[in-house]
Amino acid sequence: LCSVTRTRRGAPGARVISIVRVAGRVVRRQRPLAKAVFMTLEDEWGLIPVAVWPDVWQAYKQVLKQPLVVIQGEVSRIDNTMNIATHRAWGLKLPGRRFENVTRPDWR
Repeated sequence: LCSVTRTRRGAPGARVISIVRVAGRVVRRQRPLAKAVFMTLEDEWGLIPVAVWPDVWQAYKQVLKQPLVVIQGEVSRIDNTMNIATHRAWGLKLPGRRFENVTRPDWR
């Protein structure tokens, strides 16, 4: 699930900022030597790379540890890579479905 919720354009010549909302199953959480936590979500279309900066991780830690999440953030394109830089997060519950053990252990 990926939908553009709004696009902001600053001064003439400024880059366009796309804010998106994505949802999926967390298949990976990594915290390399960098400060950010990198997550990979999986939805029906494929894999979604997500970056979570330390202040956002602290604010949404309990939500981001759930197996199914919704992420809202900015599309970040740097050096031919794309991530969703997380601004907000919500847990995703599906009635009648249990997803306790669907993710791998974290921090590999």
